[in-house]
This record gives sequence, C-alpha cells and structure tokens, in this order.
Amino acid sequence: MSQERKALKSRRSSAVWLWGALVAVSGCSKEEAPTNSPAVRTAQARRQVETPGSTASLGELPFVDALSVTGLFIQKLAQPTPLGETTAVHVKLPPPANPELADSLVRVVGDAEDSVVLFRSDALAQLGAIPQSPGPGFFTLFSQLPEAELERRWASAPRMIRGESGALTRESILFNGRHPAARFEGLAVDARAFQDGALIPLTSCPVLPASTQALWDRTLLVRDPAVVLDPTRTWDPCTGAGTPGGVWTFAHLMRQLAQGSGTSPEDFVTRWLSLWLNDYQVNGDDVPARRKMYVEVLAPWATASGVLSALQRDPVTGRWEVLLGGPLNLDLAPFRLLAIVNRIDLARNTVGGYGRPSSAGELRFVFGLTRPSPWGAGGTEATCNLSPFTVIFEYGVPRTDCQQVTFWAQQWMQLGTHASFDAGYRAQLAEMTQSVVMHGKGPGGGNQSALNQLRTNEITLGLGEAKPWELREFRLTDEDPVHGTDTPSSGLLRVHTVALTPDDATHDSQMDPDVDAFVRMTVRSGVQQPVLIPTRCAASFTMPALING
Repeated sequence: MSQERKALKSRRSSAVWLWGALVAVSGCSKEEAPTNSPAVRTAQARRQVETPGSTASLGELPFVDALSVTGLFIQKLAQPTPLGETTAVHVKLPPPANPELADSLVRVVGDAEDSVVLFRSDALAQLGAIPQSPGPGFFTLFSQLPEAELERRWASAPRMIRGESGALTRESILFNGRHPAARFEGLAVDARAFQDGALIPLTSCPVLPASTQALWDRTLLVRDPAVVLDPTRTWDPCTGAGTPGGVWTFAHLMRQLAQGSGTSPEDFVTRWLSLWLNDYQVNGDDVPARRKMYVEVLAPWATASGVLSALQRDPVTGRWEVLLGGPLNLDLAPFRLLAIVNRIDLARNTVGGYGRPSSAGELRFVFGLTRPSPWGAGGTEATCNLSPFTVIFEYGVPRTDCQQVTFWAQQWMQLGTHASFDAGYRAQLAEMTQSVVMHGKGPGGGNQSALNQLRTNEITLGLGEAKPWELREFRLTDEDPVHGTDTPSSGLLRVHTVALTPDDATHDSQMDPDVDAFVRMTVRSGVQQPVLIPTRCAASFTMPALING
C-alpha cells in the first residue's frame, strides 16, 4: 500500500472514530459545548459581580439559548467523498494558543502520535466542499455516518419519556471546564432536515434523565447498607454477619488477584502487608517504614485466625519480618466494605480524547480497616473500631470498543432506575462487578488481572509516631521511572509511584510559601490578560522521573 493510500485510510479511520466520540451512539447524551459564546461570557460576568466567591445551586445558574452555545453540527453531503464519507461533522474549536496560527485553514487535534486533521469550515464552504458553514471558529472533518446511529438516537427519546431511565428534566448544564456555567434546553434532532442536507445542531436531548442525589447513590458511589452489608455477598468483621468469601469481600478480591502469582492468596496478602515493615525507595524517594502495621493489622488478624505471630529483625540483613505460625484466614480479614464506586469518568479515548473509547474507566472497591473486639460473631458497631485507613482496589473495566463501553454505561443507568437497593439491583451489580474482578479478565495484565492499582490512604499507622497521612500505591507491574516504562508482570504486588503525589521532601510541610500562596490566593475565573504566548510551539509529552533530585 502506498504512503498516500495509508494516509487516506488513516484519515478515514480517525474521522469515523472521532464521529463516534462526538455523536451519542447510545442515544441522547450530553456533549460538552463551547463556553466562549457572548451569552455565556455575559452570564458568567453577571454571576461574578453579583455573588463573588459564593456558591449557588444549579437552579440558580443563568439560562441561555441552546443554539448560542452549540459547538457541534452535522450535515449530510449531497454526494459521498472518494473515501465513501457521507457526513460533514463541524466542531467549534477554541482559538489556537499561538496567535500566528489564528488564520490557519487546518487544525490538528489529539496526541502527537495519533492525531486528526480538521479543515476550516468557512474555507470548505467557499470551495464548494460543503453546502454551508456553521460560522466562524468551526472546523470540519468528513465521516461515514451509519443510519443506525441516528435511528438509535431518535428511538431513545420515546423510551426516555416513558421513564425507562428514571426521573426526567428538560435542563442541561453547560460546563466551563469542570465548573457549571449556565443552563440550557437541548435541541431535538430533525431527521427530515438532516436527510435534506440541512445543518443539524447536536446538543443534549430535549428530555434527559434528571441528575439527583438518589441517582448518584445508585450509579456512582454505592454506599447503602443494603449493598455494603449484603448478607450473601459481604462479610462484616465487626459483627460476623454475612457470607465469608462473598463476591464483594476483601478475601474474594485478593484470591482473584493472587491467582497466577506463584504463591497462595494468604502468602500474597501477608507479603503485601509486610512491605510496611521496612524502608523502601520508589521513584527515587525514600518511604519510611510504618511498623505499626504489625500491631494494628497483622498481629490481631493472626490472633483471630488462631495462629501465633511475632515481629523480629533479621540479624544478617537488618530487615524486619513477621513470623506466623500458620496462614492468615482471609475469610476473617479485618477490612469492611465501605463503597463500590463507578469511575466511568476515567474512561480514555484514542486520538487524545477525540477518538474511539479505549476503556470504560475504573471500578473501585473501598474497604475500611477495623479492629473489632470481639472479632466477628458477638460484636457490635460499638466494638468495631473502624480506623482512618482505607484500601482501594482500582480495576480497569475491561471494555474497549464503543459498543462495549456504551453497554457498560447503560448497565449503570439501568441500576439507577431501581427504586431501592433491592435483590434485583444487587444481583445486577454483582454480575457487573464479577465481570471485572475475576481472574482472567485482564489477559494482558499481571496475574491476568484487570487491576490498575491498589492504593492505601491512612493515618492509623502514623499515630503516635509524628507521621502524617500517607498514600501508598501498589501494582502488578515492573515500574522503571527513569525510562518511563511500567510493564505488566505477574507475581506479588509491588510498590509503585503514587500518581500526582509529590514526595514530602519537595516542600517544607510546616511552612512552604508556594503552598501557602496557592491556598490563600484569590480564585479567578480565567487567565488575566495580556498573556505572553511563545512564538514557537515546543511541547513535551513526558513527565520527569525525578523532581528536585
């Protein structure tokens, strides 16, 4: 295949996947709209003047016309292109960072190694390549639009109106980054006008599932006692209620992780917890030991398991190690389920966020450390002794193509339609979680697990030792920060750099002027003008392995 044909094929493929990301293939879903329209700028300015530094409910946001903030239009072409593309997709892009590129007829979006080229819509209209342009600031790509995708969107509206997705609303929220800026009502897709070649705005639908606390509790952060104390799927170390080894227990998750590690699940867990007993280095930073791990976790757990334990120092190596008279009983683990979390917001896309879904985000299990007395049966909430120590299992949901990712999202939405956390809700949730946590669900990962990372967040082991809150991260990978590699590898859990968490050595924890200034500074809505923009573009896509040595 010639280089020209390869380039054309790549352009067509990227365009198709970009279209798939922009259009709601699962029906009516929100699209992020531009926030630089006059209507939104005026509304934002008014809010800042009226209520500087205050908070308000979403219902108090200013209302704007949907068409004034629409940043996505589609248009059927009169004739397919030589590559078989049938639809022009018009996207409003922000001005380039470099003002010298402001008059460019092309715009490249996405990652450096996987990008998409769009063409200025006004220029294409003048050349006769498209019937008309939506206006200044829009750029166009060509795509193949399957009729089934639009039919799916059109068909979703009646289902939504019937209440199949729960309570409804006509209002959508316009975001400026992560901040809500205004409200608007979505526009219906005119099928006949599209077939006739008209410009069709794509916003959220006129009727949408309402975003409520009750819906969040059923679909995003599941903490209801009916779930976290489910008698058939969890086990409570504080009361002994539940089913040991149930599918939502610490024991079950660890048994699945340990398969393929070359050791037993009990040894897998013991050796993981023993990492706190000695100092180690990660990413060039020293991580001091927290030997209270033995006192707070290992020794009580061993006693509950009916085995003797001791902490001793090897006279040759000087390293501390725990000695057990037998294996820990995983079914008696002192970790109580606190929440099951849907982090679909962590989903990734190819082409730098402009292309097809490459993941469905993460599924997380959050456990809290307890030190019950008595352990298990006979205990109560008063004797639970829940500690400020959480363990978070963070799995990458093994869904890769658009249809699978969409179905995963739809499953969560279906959970939201339940009136309560009833048996049907819990059965469906269990089926979903098992499809992620079981051994073999991550064929390319360490131990064939879908685990992205296991993290801890605690202060329990630092109390009385003048040690602060601490985050630790563990993965089934071999990390090489110097060379920027992180290769999946089977075996034990290994220490790993904690993402977005600089080592304490990089600042004075008592008084750091940079941190103080950041905390005390006035939060502004945008960048103050004028801003000096470099005339040359020099971008780096890697992070340094070390900071301050």
